Amino acid sequence: NNIGWGGQSCYGGTKGAQMRCRMELAARDGCNYDSLKIQPPQYRLWIQEECIQFFQSTCTAEGADVRLWIEKPSGGQHGVGMSVHRGCDALKKRWGACKKSFA
Repeated sequence: NNIGWGGQSCYGGTKGAQMRCRMELAARDGCNYDSLKIQPPQYRLWIQEECIQFFQSTCTAEGADVRLWIEKPSGGQHGVGMSVHRGCDALKKRWGACKKSFA
């Protein structure tokens, strides 16, 4: 089953590794993974390009100021480190100009 990143099948590993694998697999076939609408778009805010995309498009969409956003660390398991935010303001305070490195 040699289909994904590093010869893996996109199962196992961290959530971030699974996302990267799926995005690379879709890109290999000329698709954007999020446009396939298999699941809601996910953003890795510690990756500057995705962070900017999130704040410039998703956070400016109608209703974004009242939506609930779930922030999950890439290496978290069983809900450890997850936080819930209403609107994008709290996330903007945490991630600022999208230059914060993930620690």
